[in-house]
Amino acid sequence: MKSNKILIFFLATASLVSQEQRTIEIMQAGKSIRNSIEYPDANILQKDKDVRVILFHDGAKIESDISYYYFNDNSFKANGKVNFYQGDSLKLSSDYLEYDGKTRKAIAYGNVILVRPDMRLQTDTL
Repeated sequence: MKSNKILIFFLATASLVSQEQRTIEIMQAGKSIRNSIEYPDANILQKDKDVRVILFHDGAKIESDISYYYFNDNSFKANGKVNFYQGDSLKLSSDYLEYDGKTRKAIAYGNVILVRPDMRLQTDTL
């Protein structure tokens, strides 16, 4: 009976560790500003000359011209030639992308193109 309790403890601990939430990382941005009136709690990351905004989360790299990064929600909204790379096998490009780091789900809008080695999908929303 004691070994069952130990096994349950280890399984519960492993489950909690595997669900550890990773924070979205800001890899680069041309500039960063705050506008608490129009975008409360957002860090506005913008392209400057040739330096685009690059965010990284859980193996995914996201490039854009401007991103509204919400640290407390672990999410962002990206605009302007958005490219989302997952490893070397998936590329998604769109005009606009919303990403939730807690659920690891994205919604892409406008000229969406998803490319994998075995397929290519072109749509308005994904």
